[in-house]
Amino acid sequence: WKEMLGYTDDEIDGTVDAWESRLHPDDRERVHQELNRHFKHPNSTYVSEHRLRCKDGSYKWVLDRGKVMLREIDGTPLRMLGTHTDITETKAAEQQLKESEEAFRTIFAASPLGVSLIDAQEQYVDVNDAFLEMHGVDRDKVIGKGVFEAGLLEEGSERGDLILSVQRAGGVLSSDVRFIRRDGERHEGLMIVKIITLHGRMYALGFLLDVSGQKRAEREKLEMERCVLHAQKLESLGVLAGGVAHDFNNLLMAMLGNLNIAMQKLPASNPVYMNITRAEQAVHRASELTRQMLAYSGKGKFIIKQISLTELVQECSALLRMSVAHTISFEQHLADNLPFIKADPGQVEQVVMNLITNASEAIGTSPGVITLTTGVKEYTAEQLSQSRLDVKASPGVYVWLETTDTGCGMGEETQKRLFEPFFPTKFTGRGLGMSAVLGILRGHQGAIFVESRLQQGTRIRVLFPAVAAGDNLGRETEVPKTSLAPEIPRPILSILVVDDEEMIREVAHDLLHELEYPVLLAVDGEDALRVFSQHRETIGCIILDLSMPRMDGLSAVKELKKIDPDVRIILSSGYNEQAALQRYSNIGLAGFLQKPYTMEGLRTILAMTLAGNGSGAHRST
Repeated sequence: WKEMLGYTDDEIDGTVDAWESRLHPDDRERVHQELNRHFKHPNSTYVSEHRLRCKDGSYKWVLDRGKVMLREIDGTPLRMLGTHTDITETKAAEQQLKESEEAFRTIFAASPLGVSLIDAQEQYVDVNDAFLEMHGVDRDKVIGKGVFEAGLLEEGSERGDLILSVQRAGGVLSSDVRFIRRDGERHEGLMIVKIITLHGRMYALGFLLDVSGQKRAEREKLEMERCVLHAQKLESLGVLAGGVAHDFNNLLMAMLGNLNIAMQKLPASNPVYMNITRAEQAVHRASELTRQMLAYSGKGKFIIKQISLTELVQECSALLRMSVAHTISFEQHLADNLPFIKADPGQVEQVVMNLITNASEAIGTSPGVITLTTGVKEYTAEQLSQSRLDVKASPGVYVWLETTDTGCGMGEETQKRLFEPFFPTKFTGRGLGMSAVLGILRGHQGAIFVESRLQQGTRIRVLFPAVAAGDNLGRETEVPKTSLAPEIPRPILSILVVDDEEMIREVAHDLLHELEYPVLLAVDGEDALRVFSQHRETIGCIILDLSMPRMDGLSAVKELKKIDPDVRIILSSGYNEQAALQRYSNIGLAGFLQKPYTMEGLRTILAMTLAGNGSGAHRST
């Protein structure tokens, strides 16, 4: 005992006062209380943990065990026998453990992550406030409940021995989970589980991080990247379509012009005349193909008018019925008094025709029903987010047209590729119909919804923005078509043809020669200025290509107008350039001639231009 505390014999005073003086001041009262309890119970054993002062002034923890061995007759204790065991290191370890547990508890409670302590029976032993808030539940709904019994994980989550799974993973397991809030809302989370030992027992310590926001941001980022890539793809297709339209229409122009000339030189009774007529029809169909490619790419220009969707469908009803097999019942439910839409009538007709054709091909030769319906409805942003267009339309009122059929329907994979060019779902498909529909709706800021299941038919609804109340856009009227052109004033003036393609210049020359017009030719805008300057007095009209190198058509128009403000100029292109005509209407264009054009179309627009005063804008194809 002396060695433990560092005292010598002469330093030991056996009195009670001397012993009490070595007790730590904070322990004295407690030790006295413990001794008094022992004194009152003769058969008890005294046990106490307290601190004693060493010779150097430090204190050591001792385990004090003792018993009264001798008492007075009245029971007063006279002598005790006992032991003091040094437990200083044990107390230090206990203190460290206590501090460690307190730190653990602080971290456990204060962590912004959802922290849970799960025992070997996979029951929640403890959870922190962040865990409860994350799930939207109270503590009594979790503690003592099994991991799956508490209903916090989505049904279908993998069950099994959690601790064993973590041990097999090397002591730490990380996995994506879907957890459920009390309100039923599902969230995405990242769960990290580690095995720990507390008081000799193993527990699974879980950390849950709600990553719903991050996952949503990642999906939005991926969707944005996909949209950007798709937009780049469309832009490339637009450039391709524009180039094809220009070059292809020049070839078609040469073909159509030569066919027209050949027809002029043959009597209708000649057997070859019918072959040429069929070839001419093929050229027109090929021209329609280029317009569909432009519509798909969204680069085609539209002639926007204020139209009634129901009236337009009624006008082409007979044509629609003819495009449906006789075994198919064609029903129409067209709403009256619909708001007007701002649209290109020809493009809208193409949308309707493609939808009906698509439905007819889905039914095939079997009996079936196609239903065409129109109506009006106000759509929210959430509803419009289901549109198959990449760029979603703005919330508002839309006039809709819907086709339903009882055909073969489409699976999910087919629906994903429905609008890809040249991906026909039927053997008889053309490949561009639905692609063109998508491009037309994109150009009109519309939307399209598709519902279909295999062997259960298809429902397709297209939306066009309704004209807002108070919009003063007038319902345009077409210039009446006539097969009788005005008489051409005599003497006949020359026609200057400006085009960078030699074959176009040649066929235009031959067509004009057949129409008995003198012809001058120029290879581009700059050449046109030179020729016009030299022959200004004899040139009655200029047919000017829109797309040319060195100086394009619109730039050439401005320069020609500087030389002669009254010059009659007809723009010509494979594109529908109504927008260009409207933009440059203040400089007095005479008209627009869309390639490929026929001899009759050329004769008509020239007669109208030369007979007029040069200030009106005419259009012919």
